[in-house]
Amino acid sequence: PASATAGSAFDVTVTAKDSFGNVAVGYTGTVHFTGGGSGAVLPSNYTFTGADNGVHTFTNGATLTQAGNRTITATDTVTGSITGTSSAIAVSASGATTLTVTAPASATAGTAFSTTVTALDVYGNTATGYTGTVHFTGGGTGATLPSNYTFVGGDNGTHTFTNGVTLTQAGTRTVTATDTVTGSITGTSSTISVAAAGASTLSVTAPASATAGTAFSVIVTALDAYGNTATGY
Repeated sequence: PASATAGSAFDVTVTAKDSFGNVAVGYTGTVHFTGGGSGAVLPSNYTFTGADNGVHTFTNGATLTQAGNRTITATDTVTGSITGTSSAIAVSASGATTLTVTAPASATAGTAFSTTVTALDVYGNTATGYTGTVHFTGGGTGATLPSNYTFVGGDNGTHTFTNGVTLTQAGTRTVTATDTVTGSITGTSSTISVAAAGASTLSVTAPASATAGTAFSVIVTALDAYGNTATGY
């Protein structure tokens, strides 16, 4: 077929022809299949019989999983010059089963950054037809995350939230996006190392009581506007 959906089986027909384009009705060779991209399921080797009259259909014999333009080739196992390749098959992704969330490896508390959410099918293809609504969670206390967003056809399964995330709690954080209807369609970013912003205040710690003339310790800690220790102060 001219098009197929990743993971859905379809028929393949092989016809043996002579050098003039006639069907070689007496062909009884064995054919081997190749191509179709990564993860393709193709028919096993097949030996034509007299009853085939040079034409054999492999019903639901091929399943392709890699989106894009793919071809399938059949080759005689004895005479390699007896071969043929299909026209391009436009393989489209199947329905979304997961999300990926792309974010920077590091960020500064209080500084916005962009994140990209991509819907993927079970084979890792971008699910270009995804039109679900995603909800964001995570990022630690005080995080500012994008509002719920419904993908549109023009997104083609990928949407970037420009400067959509601001984290304020220093440390290692992640951001998760989840489909609001089908909770299993979800994804979490790689860890984001959030560094404190510049110091904006000092905290002074001393004991609650002391005796006149007796020394005691005092701890001074530089803090950013979000209460993180400003380690660079």
